[in-house]
Amino acid sequence: MGIFDADDKDRDVSRELLLKENRISNYETTIIGKGKQAIYVSANVSLRLDEQGSFAGTQGVFRDITQKKKSELERERLMKELSDRYNEMMQFNYIVSHNLRAPIAQLLGLTSVLKYNLEEEEKQKVLDSLATSTRSLDELLKDLNTILSARSTISQRVEEVDLAEIAESVRNSLTLQLKESAAGFSVHIHPAIRSVRS
Repeated sequence: MGIFDADDKDRDVSRELLLKENRISNYETTIIGKGKQAIYVSANVSLRLDEQGSFAGTQGVFRDITQKKKSELERERLMKELSDRYNEMMQFNYIVSHNLRAPIAQLLGLTSVLKYNLEEEEKQKVLDSLATSTRSLDELLKDLNTILSARSTISQRVEEVDLAEIAESVRNSLTLQLKESAAGFSVHIHPAIRSVRS
């Protein structure tokens, strides 16, 4: 076996280094072993020249560093997994501290309104708003459950999001507040941006 048993990219790099410097030291690459499995090696190779100074071959020593490389790759995998878990925790923290408070605040506000003597029509509107806020809270809890049970990062979870549907959901959850404050709510989504990836 020799350094040129490495894959094409490594072979080209190692050949270039060898021709330029006449030797390479501690060059890490892979070679193919007898069982056709990749073996990580650290190579020290030098050119052999004949009496006229012409290329006569190469000579070198290859040190098997497969276990070392496997340990490094495992460490990198564990670091990535740790980073993924951290990202999940940050996403969870954001949802709890921001998204979860809104529907709970709405529910508290709506239930306090029910203490007053309301006309049947107003009472029905409050009940409808309660149902909407409860559904929003249920959806949020489902999302939290997905985050907690997922084995991959949130950023790797890709799905289509309908912006118009989200805007309508927000408008519905704010119906009572919009009416009480006589505020308007309008959303204009460019036709080319009907949905996004999230």
